[in-house]
Amino acid sequence: MDTFIEKIVHKQKDIIDYLKILAIFIGGLTVIMASFYFLGQAFLCTIVIILAGYGGWFLITSTNTEFEYSFTNNFMDVDKIIAQRKRKRVVSLDIKDFDVFAKATDENIAKYNSNNSFKKVYVSTNKKNDELYFVVYKDKETGKAMLFFEPDDRMIEVIKKYIPQKVAL
Repeated sequence: MDTFIEKIVHKQKDIIDYLKILAIFIGGLTVIMASFYFLGQAFLCTIVIILAGYGGWFLITSTNTEFEYSFTNNFMDVDKIIAQRKRKRVVSLDIKDFDVFAKATDENIAKYNSNNSFKKVYVSTNKKNDELYFVVYKDKETGKAMLFFEPDDRMIEVIKKYIPQKVAL
C-alpha cells in the first residue's frame, strides 16, 4: 500500500523579515521623493511611482514563506514556497537514511549534536516551537545535518513504521 501525506507550514515573520519590509518601504519612499526632485515632470514621476510601488509590493510579499512536507512511501521532500509564486526544493531524503528522529528538546539536540558541527536546516513556523522535531541525516556538502520540522501525527506514524529503531521519542 502506498503512503502519501502532505502538510504546509506557514513561516512566521521574524525581526529580520520586518527589518527587510521597513528597508523596502523606506527605499521606495526615497526613490519616489528623488523622482520628484530630479525629474520634475508629472508623467515620469507617475511612472517611477508605479514602478516603485510594484517593486515594493513584489519584494514585501516575497517575505511570505511556506514550507511543504511531502511523504511518499519512504521518501520525504521539503519545498520552500515564496509568496505562492516560487517553489524551491530544500531537501529530498529517504526516511531509511535517517540516523535519528526525535522531538526537538534541548536534551535531545545536545545528545545528537554534541560538538555543534551539524548543519541546521529549519523548515518550520519558528525555531522555538513546542511541536518541533528533528532528523539527523547525511548531507552531501557538510557530512551531517539536522532538519527541524513540524510533522503531524500521520507523518510521525509513517516515520515510526519505516524506521522504528531510529525513533527516539
